[in-house]
Amino acid sequence: MPLFATLVAACINGLTVFYGSVMAANQAMAWARRTFILALMTAFFVAVKVCVSSLLAQASTVGLPSKFLMGLGMFIPNNAAAVLACMGSVWLASVMVRLKIDGLRW
Repeated sequence: MPLFATLVAACINGLTVFYGSVMAANQAMAWARRTFILALMTAFFVAVKVCVSSLLAQASTVGLPSKFLMGLGMFIPNNAAAVLACMGSVWLASVMVRLKIDGLRW
C-alpha cells in the first residue's frame, strides 16, 4: 500500500508540475505577443509622426500660410520626395502591423 500511495503522489506531483509549466509557457507567450504588438504600434506612430513633422517643417520653410495650402503643396515637385517617402513608410508600417496582428492572433 505505501508503494501505491507513493506512485499516486508522484503522478499527482508530476501532473501538477507539467500543468504549471504549460500555464507559465502560455502566459509568457501571451506577454511576448502583447509586448511585440505594443512595440510595433509604437514604431508605427513614430513613423507617422516623423513624416508629418517633416512635412510641416517643409511647409514652414516654403512659407505656406495655412495647413490647407500645405496640403495642396504636397503635390508640388519639391515636396514630392518627402510625401512619397511618408506615404510609403506609413503604408509599409500598416501592412506589417496588419500581418503581424493576424499572424499572432491577439
